[in-house]
Amino acid sequence: MMVYLSLLATPEEQSKFAALYQRYHLLMLRAARRMLPSEADAEDAVHQAFVTIAERIDIVDGHIEGLS
Repeated sequence: MMVYLSLLATPEEQSKFAALYQRYHLLMLRAARRMLPSEADAEDAVHQAFVTIAERIDIVDGHIEGLS
């Protein structure tokens, strides 16, 4: 998760991202495993999704349950 946190500018953004990651990482990975042909493809898809989330953390609603 440190790779993602390094993309974020403030402790608030890092905290928001960490909460998202902890809450959704396994769910996203399970879904990707069902949809993609290999474990590597699933891991790559989830990784790219979290990179995109980190890059766009400013539009994530901080009032989502468990994120504020």
